[in-house]
Amino acid sequence: MRVRESYSLYQRKTPAGVVFYYQVYDENGKRLCGHSTGKTTKTAAREFCNQLLKAGKLMPEKEKKPTFGEFAQGWWDFETCRYTKSRNARNALTQRYLDTANYTLKQYILPYFEKARVDLITDTMIDNWLISLLDKGFKKNTANTAFNIFRTMFTYAHRKLRLIPSNPFDVVQKLGSAKKEDEDEDDTEEQEAMTILTPEEVKLLFPENWEDVWTKKFYYVLNKLAACTGMRLGEMLGLKAKYVCDGYVYVRKQFDNYGYRNVKTKKPRYIPIPKGVEDDLRELIAKNGDGFVFVWRPNAPKPVSRACVTIEYHRALEKIGIARDVQTKRGLHMHSWRHFFNTFLLMANISDDKVMALTGHTTQAMRKHYTHFDGSKFTDVKALQEKMMDQNPATLEPAPTPAQIPEPLSAPGGAVNIQMLNVVVPSSETGDPMAWLERVDFSIIADVVNGKRRERDVTENSAAIHTPGAV
Repeated sequence: MRVRESYSLYQRKTPAGVVFYYQVYDENGKRLCGHSTGKTTKTAAREFCNQLLKAGKLMPEKEKKPTFGEFAQGWWDFETCRYTKSRNARNALTQRYLDTANYTLKQYILPYFEKARVDLITDTMIDNWLISLLDKGFKKNTANTAFNIFRTMFTYAHRKLRLIPSNPFDVVQKLGSAKKEDEDEDDTEEQEAMTILTPEEVKLLFPENWEDVWTKKFYYVLNKLAACTGMRLGEMLGLKAKYVCDGYVYVRKQFDNYGYRNVKTKKPRYIPIPKGVEDDLRELIAKNGDGFVFVWRPNAPKPVSRACVTIEYHRALEKIGIARDVQTKRGLHMHSWRHFFNTFLLMANISDDKVMALTGHTTQAMRKHYTHFDGSKFTDVKALQEKMMDQNPATLEPAPTPAQIPEPLSAPGGAVNIQMLNVVVPSSETGDPMAWLERVDFSIIADVVNGKRRERDVTENSAAIHTPGAV
């Protein structure tokens, strides 16, 4: 049997003449590409290769693949991360996003993959890691956030750095939000219905005498503003006197741990407000000056802290009879006001376009549509806000007696016609500012919202198909 030599020689013609190349085999017996000896005779080329063989350098050194820990060094830092610099040159990343990504990397990803070579991390390993986060008690949202951060890093390693031949994330799906097959249907519906405050609870939070529930007037006003605008907490804390206009607020900035900065979407928006809420805001402005509206003392350089607002919110819920353990079970927190406002508009049959424009979840088309605020286009929204917050029963329209109140109309496919649910109130309850909303069957909220989403998806897909040049 012939013994294979350590290397083989062959010649190649170059513009400068004939040059000898050598080839070797790797540990798996695979022949590697040739390397030049720089010699023009076979004898000189063989002598050159023998010297390399004695020195142990005949086999070309392969580029060492880093471990994930080595690869992750300097990531999510404006100064040291190539990805961050590249992204920032095109679409600026916020410091808050970078801090979240860096925390997620250290807390959830590195403990599992720090010592693994990047080219040896497989889709199976990633899937097992994702499931392990759930097994450790982390929520799906937390696991999916870690998944997105991890995927971004691997996509960059594959597409830009060429560290890996393929991206294992291409065949791994993040966790879904659908209920489990063995989950009790009744429990699921009950949980969904309990994610926002009921109209009766909202009424209790905003009595005529605010001191019955709240320790400070500005807490009362801030939460009323949240209920009827769906503004984020940071947006309300960032509200200044000059942005409280006649009949609406201009949501331009937010205030959080990173200071006074642009809103989350980086796009300002306008939101109509009821006269009662505007009057309350004007009262605070008259007292506190032209700076931030929600402050501890006049002309304070910073608004009240998020922690204080959150503590007061939960204390107020306890005041109206919602215990802390019930609040936790129902997932009630300051951000719940956005869910309440969004549901409030959808149940009143306000168009998706207006809902998205008011809440700040806008598509490109909607940014063009509502670039300039025209209050006349939002009279229906303002009327609903007035009905929700108005404390003067004389301004309410006459309502039918209970016997005349119509039931929701059924529609094909199990849908419900909810257009009239916000306009009929028993005449005996016209003094109740939110009695009209109590007629809404909140058990159908999930169905209505999902139906609206499906309609929007169909509309967007249809528009994409008929748009010239759309892919």
